[in-house]
Parts: sequence; structure tokens; C-alpha cells
Amino acid sequence: MAIQEVVTNLGRRQAIKAATGALFAAASAVDIFHGIGTARAAVLANTPESLGSIKVLAFDFQGSCMNYYDPIAEMGQAINASKGLSLDWSNLTKGWVSNLYKVVGEHQDQYAPAAQLYRDALDQLLDQRNLSSTFNEEERVEMARVWDRMVPWPDTTEGLNRLKRKFALTTLSNSSMASVFQAARRHALPFDQILTGELVQAYKPSPKVYNLVPSLLGYKENEVLFCATHFADLKEAKKFGYKTAWWPRPNETGPGQVTDTSPKPFVDLYARDIVDLASQLGA
Repeated sequence: MAIQEVVTNLGRRQAIKAATGALFAAASAVDIFHGIGTARAAVLANTPESLGSIKVLAFDFQGSCMNYYDPIAEMGQAINASKGLSLDWSNLTKGWVSNLYKVVGEHQDQYAPAAQLYRDALDQLLDQRNLSSTFNEEERVEMARVWDRMVPWPDTTEGLNRLKRKFALTTLSNSSMASVFQAARRHALPFDQILTGELVQAYKPSPKVYNLVPSLLGYKENEVLFCATHFADLKEAKKFGYKTAWWPRPNETGPGQVTDTSPKPFVDLYARDIVDLASQLGA
């Protein structure tokens, strides 16, 4: 089956793509960063010196540290080739992610495993795009597993390794424990701890998830810097009592993504990427 074959080939293809795509990703981030000069100036009072109480950095994982679009696009190319289709997988990815946010919101009061949410969002997408008859059950199962094959952004590993010299590092993710643990181990990401909403059967923006850091790791709220590329996540983390750091991922959902760079009162530190974050924090 073509979908299964692309799973086998993803590692080799992504290694090549990482080398050729690093410059493009970095250039895109720099271009985006020109638009947040005002935002950064608006928080000059929150210099790294004013963040001196920070002892642990808690990272959103999916999208912020990890690239899910390239694995989806690789899978999509294989599907198009094997089925003789010409589906726009950048557009489909945006729809899948949009559905996923909605499905997560629907399960705030009734927890379901992350794998189920990926699948539910996919089924909704196929219905919305009149593609339900195009994919059978076996293919849908394999497609939903693509979220377990996220790869680090070009700056992620270097940035985290530098930050590890000065701070404790943990994830704070809506993905499953197994998915985040396996991805971190596979790509040698230097997290001291893996925390996800699965531990409390909840999803961000539930305070139960943000509370994992103080409740399980023993840090006070003012000792935590929550780091993410998603403003909604940062807003709730700030409300919980954390300091916050943001950087853009202009290609998170693929070409044509619109990135909001307007100043936000709940963001304490703006960076170009995780390497720049490390530089600003003196790591």
C-alpha cells in the first residue's frame, strides 16, 4: 500500500528535506519577525533580567517545537500518486487542524484520547470535502497516525540544547504521552520531563493541564516560562500565572498560512525561534 510505503520512506526524505528546508524556514521566520518589531518594543520592560525567577521552561510541543505539516504533505503526495488524485494537502492540513481545535473544545468536559481526536477531525474533514468514499477504514487509520511522525523544526534541537544548560525543560502538550515521549526520544530532544494533558485526562486550555508543572514538578507559577507559538495557549498560560514566550511558525500548516504578529498583552517575550529564545535568555 502506498500510504504504508511512504511511512517507511519518511525518515530518509525528511532528513534530506531538513537540510534543504532549514534556510527557507529560517528566512521565513526572519521575514515574519520584521512585523513584530512593535510587539517586541511593547514588552521591553520584560527583559530577560526581569525574568530572573524563571527556573523551568514548559513547551507546547505540536507545532511549536515540532513540524507536522511536512509528514502530512509527504503522505499526501503518496496518496495522490497511488490514487490518481490531485488533492491540495496544504489546504487539507489547514482544514484538519481547524477541525482538531473544534474537536478538542468539544471534549473539554468529556475526555477522549488524542488519537481519537485526530481521527474524528479527519473523518469530519473527509465529509466536508466530499471525500468520504475515497478512503477506506484501513487508510484512515494509517492517515491519522501521521501525527505520531512529527519532526523537529530546524531550530528546535539546537535551541533546546542551549536552554538545557540553564533551565529545566518539560513539555506541556495536548498530544498523548506516548506520542510526545517517542518523538522526543527518537529525535534526541533534551527534555527533563514529558507532561501532557493525558495525565489529568484534560486538554489545554484547561487549568488542569497548566497545573501539571507546579503539581508534579514542584515549581511555583512565577518560576515557569511557558513557551509556544499559539496565542490562545499563551493567553491561558498567562492567566494561570506563568510568564510567556512566543515565536512564529509561519509554515506550521503549510504554504499560504496567515501569521498574526500583532502585540499581545499576555506575551512577555518575543523571539524569532527557539535559538533566538535561548540567546535572549542568556543560554
